[in-house]
Amino acid sequence: MPLRGGKAHSTLTLSTDDVPPAQARSYWEECVARTYLAMSVTPLGDGPFRATLQANTVHDITVAHVATTGQSGRRAVGTEAGGNERCLLLINLSGEIHLRHNAREITLHRHDMTVIDSRRPSEYAIPAGATALAVNMPRQALTERFPQAGLFAAAKLPANLPMQQMTIGFFGNLLENSATASEGATAMRLAGHAMDMLGIALNDALTARIPASPYRTALLRRIKDFVEEHLHEPMLSVQAVASKFRITPRYVAMLFRDEATTFSDFVRQRRLERCRRQLEGMSEDRRQIGAIALAAGFASQAHFSRLFRATYHATPRQYRSAFQRRSVSADTHNGAPADNLTKTREIDVP
Repeated sequence: MPLRGGKAHSTLTLSTDDVPPAQARSYWEECVARTYLAMSVTPLGDGPFRATLQANTVHDITVAHVATTGQSGRRAVGTEAGGNERCLLLINLSGEIHLRHNAREITLHRHDMTVIDSRRPSEYAIPAGATALAVNMPRQALTERFPQAGLFAAAKLPANLPMQQMTIGFFGNLLENSATASEGATAMRLAGHAMDMLGIALNDALTARIPASPYRTALLRRIKDFVEEHLHEPMLSVQAVASKFRITPRYVAMLFRDEATTFSDFVRQRRLERCRRQLEGMSEDRRQIGAIALAAGFASQAHFSRLFRATYHATPRQYRSAFQRRSVSADTHNGAPADNLTKTREIDVP
């Protein structure tokens, strides 16, 4: 059965060996469309076309190991089913993969990787077969954690970058061992760690490619620390930061633009991340969701709930409940009485 969105965990193995040779190409097109991104497929070479795919889904991230004979193809502009915009992290494991995407042409060799944006057209060619990891993820979840992600559409991240091997190892292990992530809380947490890992790798690549002025780097770091200390203030603004550091609002905006983001996007990202971590908390003095949102600087619970659901594909209450169920299961297993848990009912504002 094909993968379906929204499952906490799903495993899939597909092979063109399971269909008649005349149907192999169309069958493979359907496989890749339902697993990562829809694209055309044209077999290359004189031999029979063969391709296999093993995929695991953890929450809203799918990791697929793909092996194929020579092929080429293209993807037109468009979004995935339901308007769910996706990104694809492509990690080459063997052979060569030639890509044309985002006005760039690159060739991926062993352990090179790149990011493909589903909103933009792309073409590819695998002249003699290759193996690769393809990680399908929500575009918005990535850009919330790493606003500069757009800089890396079809930018080649070479294998010698410091974080590259750790990133490959993480996603390889996620593919092989994600059967343990069948529960909602564990799956959500693993998916979050996966996005964080990719964000760290991209930030590492950005630092390696764009040496920044020491003064501007230090100033931006101080501004970010100031923002963290004042997230609880709803009126936190570019003007307030500019006044604090005796610079112009335009200069503040330029510092964040150098990282392909904006001041307001950065503040929103940090507020959401703070709330997410508090919702994962298991202590008995947990606050109401509305109180968490207001303490992080959101003007209203309704506004917070809309942003949270758009970013993490679950309402705050659904997200917290997944971790609460995990906690109940662990307490029951350890012999702790379940009625010790706080039973406050909370309602999300849509």
